[in-house]
Amino acid sequence: MLTLESLAQLNPVIKRISSLRQRSVPGPRPMHYLFDRVKKELEERIEMTGSRGESSYYIGFRGECPFSPKSWAERCSLLEADCLGDLTSPCDLLVISLQCAWFNHEEWLDLALDLLRPGGKLVFASFGPDTLVELSEAWRQIDPLPHVHEFVDMHHLGDALVKRGFGRPILDADWIGVEYEDLDLLMGDLRGAGFYNVAPNRRRTLMGRHRLQSLYDQLRDIKPLRATYEIIYGYAEAPIATGGTIRVEPPRR
Repeated sequence: MLTLESLAQLNPVIKRISSLRQRSVPGPRPMHYLFDRVKKELEERIEMTGSRGESSYYIGFRGECPFSPKSWAERCSLLEADCLGDLTSPCDLLVISLQCAWFNHEEWLDLALDLLRPGGKLVFASFGPDTLVELSEAWRQIDPLPHVHEFVDMHHLGDALVKRGFGRPILDADWIGVEYEDLDLLMGDLRGAGFYNVAPNRRRTLMGRHRLQSLYDQLRDIKPLRATYEIIYGYAEAPIATGGTIRVEPPRR
């Protein structure tokens, strides 16, 4: 489970992501389109769940909260160094937006179980395995070590939900393509959004100017430069009794 103790072990990752977001240049950027689309999707899905109950928690990036921030009993952004300790009592609705992808997904679901009342509703959005597939493949031609970490598959998320006894789980995926004029804009957008490679076998030494130059050479003539983001949306209800089935809807293109 994600606890204050386990988060302390992940502190270097959290500090790095928080630092990247704090240093981002203010103003519109292509990634804002993605976050805005996810926010609207979550708002629609939350409305479809019916009553939000007496208390609702939001775990996601600051400034990307669905609905009015005042409508949430508690809000925190673990990837921007907020403290889990503010989420003290069980809630009726828990929304986790785009923060699962940097941690073990099973720990996130354990955390959700701990925060939700029996029968409470979980709504989440997470990056799927097709995220940044173009950039990952370009790096693979240059360096055998991963420069984009793996994102969990929708079916693995579904299996993990059922394993923990969540009821009525529904998952579907959406693919969003964002286009950039050049690699500098893409890399700057990723840094500003807090993207950070956490692959266990990532390169721990300096990347080297020659590798980065090889990437620029490979992508220089590709205009516009496309970045794909697979967004997995999920809904489930905290167990009152064990067991459950899963429905996976066809992907939406």
